Amino acid sequence: MKYPKCQDYADLPWSKWHIIKSKKDVQGTRAKHFFTGKPCKHGHVALRFKKKGSCVKCSALSISKYQKTEKGVKKQKEIFDRYISTEEGAKGQKRSEVKYSKSKKGRATAKRKNQSKRYLRSRLKHIMEKEVNLKEITVPTYLIDALWANLQLKRAISL
Repeated sequence: MKYPKCQDYADLPWSKWHIIKSKKDVQGTRAKHFFTGKPCKHGHVALRFKKKGSCVKCSALSISKYQKTEKGVKKQKEIFDRYISTEEGAKGQKRSEVKYSKSKKGRATAKRKNQSKRYLRSRLKHIMEKEVNLKEITVPTYLIDALWANLQLKRAISL
């Protein structure tokens, strides 16, 4: 059975939840939740977990609170890094990067980055023409990329 997202379940039709009303009724079944219709100690009228009997809403709130702490952020990063190191994770990351690059926001970011690199290339070329008196010069891409990375690093440090 697919459950709706965490919300007030008192407004839902009783047809889905009227059978399993207590923790005793749910013990013999494969269900993971039950619905009493009574508010929890924090006032949420929501599904409760089979194992602990705790409210789904309280659990979601405590998880989101934990994920905002330093320890939670570190744990999420570890989990993500472990997932990315797998073959499936690397494919998923590549798919999401491609999807982002095709999105409006991704195209705008790429455009800004390319414009900045183009500006950096033209400034570098201008300086080299002025200082070295070379009219026709091609600036190597690796040099532009190195300068761009250095510039980004300086910006990050100054913030």
